[in-house]
Amino acid sequence: MANDEDEGMDTVFDLLLKTNESCLLALAIGLFAFLIWQNHFLHRQVKDYREMTEVLRFERDYDMLSGLKNGNAFLRFFQQMESEAELVSVIVCDIDGLKIINDAAGHAAGNKAIQKAGEILRGVCPSDACAFRTGGDEYVIVLKASWSAESMLALKNKIGLAIAAYNKVATNIPLSLSVGFAAADGDTKIRRIYKQADSAMYYEKKSRQEKVYQMLRLALVAVE
Repeated sequence: MANDEDEGMDTVFDLLLKTNESCLLALAIGLFAFLIWQNHFLHRQVKDYREMTEVLRFERDYDMLSGLKNGNAFLRFFQQMESEAELVSVIVCDIDGLKIINDAAGHAAGNKAIQKAGEILRGVCPSDACAFRTGGDEYVIVLKASWSAESMLALKNKIGLAIAAYNKVATNIPLSLSVGFAAADGDTKIRRIYKQADSAMYYEKKSRQEKVYQMLRLALVAVE
C-alpha cells in the first residue's frame, strides 16, 4: 500500500516537473519572441526618428521654392567662413522686376520666376559651390576658392546664357537677373567680398533697370 502511494506521489511529481518544464519553455519562447518584436520595434523607431530628423534638417536648411539652401543656412555658413578665414569668391544675383511680376501677373508667376532662377543657378554652379536663396528675390553663390576675375566673369556670362536660352522658349514672362561678383584675391574676409559683390549687383541692376522694366511691361501686356 505504501509502495502504491509512493509511486502515485512520484507520478504527481513527474507531472508537475513536466508541467513546469513546459511552462518554462513556453515562457522562454514567449520572452524570446517579445525580445525579437521589441528589437524590431526599436529599430523601426530609430529609423523613423532618423528620417524625421533628415526631413526637419532639410526644411531648416533649404528653401522649398527655389530648391537652394535658405537664408538661415547662409547665415550659419557665413559665420563659419568668417571664423575659419577661408578664401572665398562670391556671386550675388537678384531677380529683376519681381514685384512688377507679382503685382501684374500674380504670385504664381513670381514663384515660377523664383523656381526657374534657382534651377538655372543650380545648373551652372560648380559642384563645390554653395548656392543660397537669401531673400525674396536675392541669391548668393559662394565659391570656396580664390577665383580670378576672368573666371568669375566667365561664370557670370554662363548664367546670362542660361537665362537667354530659357527666355527663347518661355511662353510668357521672361526672366532677368542682375549679377555682381567679387573674387577673394588673397583677402579672407568674406564680409568685405560679399559687400563688393552685392554693390556690383546693385550697380548693374540700376544701370539696366529701365530697359528690363520695359521688357517686362511689354511681356505682361501680352500675357493680359
